[in-house]
Amino acid sequence: MTGDLLVARLERWSVERPGRKAMVYLGNGEDETDSLTFAELHTAALDVSARLAESHVSGRAVLVLTRDPMRFAVAVLGCFYAGAVAVPCGSAPRNRVHERLRSIIADCRPLAALVSNDSDEQVTLQELSIATIKLEGIEKARDRTPVASDPDAPALLQYTSGSTGSPKGVIITARNLSANLKMLSNGFAVHQDSVFLCWLPLFHDMGLIAHLLTALHSGVPCILMQPLSFFQRPERWLKAISRFGATISGGPNFAFELLLRRHDRSRLLDCDLSRWEVAFCGAEVIRASTMRRFAESHAALGLRAGALYPCYGLAEATVFVTGSEPGRGFRTEQRDHHEFVSCGRAPEGTDVIIVDPDERTRRSDGEIGEIWVSGDHVSPGYWNRPEESESIFRARLRTDTTTTYLRTGDLGWMSEGQLHFAGRLKDLIVWRGSNIHPEDIEASAAELDAGFTAPSAAFGIDLGEHEAVVLMQEIARPSSSSFDAVTALAQLTSVVVQAHGIPLFDIVLVRPGTLPRTTSGKIQRRRCLDLYRSGLPAEMVIATLRSSRTRVSAD
Repeated sequence: MTGDLLVARLERWSVERPGRKAMVYLGNGEDETDSLTFAELHTAALDVSARLAESHVSGRAVLVLTRDPMRFAVAVLGCFYAGAVAVPCGSAPRNRVHERLRSIIADCRPLAALVSNDSDEQVTLQELSIATIKLEGIEKARDRTPVASDPDAPALLQYTSGSTGSPKGVIITARNLSANLKMLSNGFAVHQDSVFLCWLPLFHDMGLIAHLLTALHSGVPCILMQPLSFFQRPERWLKAISRFGATISGGPNFAFELLLRRHDRSRLLDCDLSRWEVAFCGAEVIRASTMRRFAESHAALGLRAGALYPCYGLAEATVFVTGSEPGRGFRTEQRDHHEFVSCGRAPEGTDVIIVDPDERTRRSDGEIGEIWVSGDHVSPGYWNRPEESESIFRARLRTDTTTTYLRTGDLGWMSEGQLHFAGRLKDLIVWRGSNIHPEDIEASAAELDAGFTAPSAAFGIDLGEHEAVVLMQEIARPSSSSFDAVTALAQLTSVVVQAHGIPLFDIVLVRPGTLPRTTSGKIQRRRCLDLYRSGLPAEMVIATLRSSRTRVSAD
């Protein structure tokens, strides 16, 4: 095992920095309620590893299910120490998390699940005959020796699909993880006085890898908050940065926008953001207006504009692909009357190129094409999906068949070595940093009412400061006397929120056969989006959510 792998780094810090705090937990979002030093964290992970070894988990998938971020971190590290494949799973509204959990279990067939007393999913695990190991009941181990696993064997599965779509587990090896952690450490200019602060969920790669594991790999502390603490009072994020002297902390664009819209400025009068060195932003479209307003409105609190750090990444490349230069702030470029934020440069040892996806030829500077990525941080593929992995993770240029690339499905262009994100090649919706498959929303609608058995189209739209979600739904029996458009719109709104956690910006009920289709009969989501943007013909529309707040279009 090389000294750069995460387990070896943690062993090192447990000896060299045994008393330094590795993790601090703010249970109420404000005050320290728990902590672990590097020595204590190492020991706790070894205890979990020893317990897992009793179940012979080496090379097998193990679910991690707990809302407690401290136990979550220890459980994931315990899997790494035991040579198991950690599968981080999130908590969500019960009907949503249980359905997603069943899909994940069906895909990776875990040997066991690490749970705690707060895990609501234990009934589901029992129904599916998944052995559970209680984190609270793990005893101190006698034999504390990490398993010497293969650096190229799977260490982590990051599931990226929606709740009802077929799940895809991105395989992350120990070597992938080590490579990306070094990129993040260099990209963020981590130093010995750095302090990370994370409010994002640890089952999300930006929370787990870009915050916690980068901090632990670098031997510096990470302050942890529950996501709910941030959503209840967004200013808690900034107050915690001030109170604990955090130097590195980030989130998706919506989080910065939420602070601008909802935080109570009177609560920040004594806040000092002068030590915030890297305020990174990624996981969704980064908006120049948000970055500019955030810098201006928080300058009086000591925030330097140069701390803003736009970046680009995806789970298939572990998490991080390109980033800005620390201290230089964000830069923008005008294109087609829009201002685009640069996502920075690729780190040394990686290759990010722009490609014509059909011709598989490189685009010139300034030309838009698909973003392709190559490097040690790129995953070997999806779990148990060899054909899809071959096409996505082993793409080759027409003129160079030796180098393989990851096809991101994202569009962008290069300008003076800087990557600019231009949208998505595929239909995937990104809402508040989470990937949403349109098929999931469409399936929920189809199951709601007999009148919704006809096709529908879900897509994301850019509202200037954030992305919203629209559903266009054909009505199979618009003339039915039992069909009530207003009731149907309300029910659709409720179902989508409950099933996917997404408030729909608009729902458009349209007449049979009016959604654009391909020659084979498939709905053209991109064309639906174009129609919606340009204004739908009145004769096509039966009712809309937005108009139903005042009236419903006549049938």
